Amino acid sequence: MNCGYTVAMLARNEERLAATCEQAHAFPSDVLDTAKLNGTVAYIRTHLGVPSIVIYNAVGGTFGEFMEIEPETLDPSFQVNTWRCYICPASLPMT
Repeated sequence: MNCGYTVAMLARNEERLAATCEQAHAFPSDVLDTAKLNGTVAYIRTHLGVPSIVIYNAVGGTFGEFMEIEPETLDPSFQVNTWRCYICPASLPMT
């Protein structure tokens, strides 16, 4: 009898993901690649069902003196840490 959750994990690094996910379904993906993320979510919904819990734990980092960081370097981190946190759940219709 299984009383736990079916777990699907998404991460950019496929090797690290596979090493981490012994009892979870592993899906290489990147929250900055909207098309791939939506395809992965569609696959999960079809094969595992609609998620009942979603934990967004993606993090991007840019290091250096703030006034010396180029905006194009800072933007991907901003996208991952803020905007994509909204986009990711929005791609997961709960019905």
